[in-house]
Amino acid sequence: MRIIIRGFDANSISIQFEGGFSTSMLNAVRAVPGRTYNPQRKIWLIPHSQDSLDLLLENIYQTGNFNIEENRKEVPFSYKTPEENGVEPESLSHQPDSQELQKLKEILTAKHYSPRTIENYLY
Repeated sequence: MRIIIRGFDANSISIQFEGGFSTSMLNAVRAVPGRTYNPQRKIWLIPHSQDSLDLLLENIYQTGNFNIEENRKEVPFSYKTPEENGVEPESLSHQPDSQELQKLKEILTAKHYSPRTIENYLY
């Protein structure tokens, strides 16, 4: 069983179960106030708010039906300078255009970064 949680629209977060679901996982979603089921897409929708997402994640955690360690991979860390990676120094001075900045803002907002953090990343 796999659970996919992602932004659906400006007002909703979608929850999709791949490979079936358990009753406890379904109840974890049903315990979120304001949730609805979209039978055409076979997804649950919850309000797009930090409180709803926190409650959903807490409910999922409380089921005890997952082990976060099973998909965790250790990645060896080695730092190389841009020049060692074959990157020319002048290519590092790229100035993003307004579309790139807007896309970054949308991503940071979808990940629930605070307005102050978003401002620091963008400017």
